[in-house]
Amino acid sequence: ILLGRTNEELSMLKSTYYYIFNKDLTWLMRSELSGDYREVILLALERLQVTYDPEIHTYAKAKADAIKLYDAGEGRWGTDETTFIRILFSSPREHLVLVNDIYKKKYVSDLEEAIRGEFSGYATESLVFYVRLALEPEEVIADHFERMLKGLGTDEKGLSAAVIRYHWMQPQVEQLYEKRFGRSLEERIRTDTDANYGDLLVTLLHIPTDGSDECSVSSNGSVKEPECES
Repeated sequence: ILLGRTNEELSMLKSTYYYIFNKDLTWLMRSELSGDYREVILLALERLQVTYDPEIHTYAKAKADAIKLYDAGEGRWGTDETTFIRILFSSPREHLVLVNDIYKKKYVSDLEEAIRGEFSGYATESLVFYVRLALEPEEVIADHFERMLKGLGTDEKGLSAAVIRYHWMQPQVEQLYEKRFGRSLEERIRTDTDANYGDLLVTLLHIPTDGSDECSVSSNGSVKEPECES
């Protein structure tokens, strides 16, 4: 819900949460969570995303950030979680792609492998999702849908949230989903949900947008939804 959001979306989410529940979302997460996962969520709520600027996000900066990530993780005994996460969350997509390339060439493993080696549990899942959302958005969203649907019971809340958030990416995601998992996303949804609920999800999934067929990933690394026709 939180990772991959724009600063504006996070501000809206925090203010809406306070309006409905009269509670500060950051304070609540600090009190309810613990460990690395709490650090991930609290830093996500700080709205660290910045717009890509080629004069700032140069090859030299990408190399420096790759070294900082290594020094905060694989290159030391004990992970400096705050530094590692802050670098990821403050890196625009174009910059993070270059950082990942440099990191892999310099240290063999890529950022996903580094995360899996330095973090655990929900923190790992969250950070891997964030990095993959920047590097391969269609793939990670297709995998996300499969995760909501597989197993003995469908995660209906997670599935509903994913359909609403990513319905505008349906052409690309469904094409990739069918290639990866052997059947269409629509068929999978209808098979794993009851009739009325499945019909509703498929309708939401196919809501027309502005006609753009391209997945738009904003320069701050978040997946950006195109404006719908009025």
